[in-house]
Amino acid sequence: VSPAPCAPPWPFLLVLVPSAPPHLERRRAVRDTWGGPPWPGSGSPPVRSLFVLGVPPSPSAQRRLLAESRQHRDIL
Repeated sequence: VSPAPCAPPWPFLLVLVPSAPPHLERRRAVRDTWGGPPWPGSGSPPVRSLFVLGVPPSPSAQRRLLAESRQHRDIL
């Protein structure tokens, strides 16, 4: 994960979300709702969500996860 999830500005809360490699749509739903960035000007304390995944079942799944990780920077 880059930048480091607990680097300044430090999050008020770090949420670890268990997921599985094939659950892209579920991760997208979290990012688009409660796990995404706060609304601008909301005054909400900084919260950071990270997805914790297991081992991908194949090299092609690994490549897809790497691309997703590079795009969103929220996969451990």
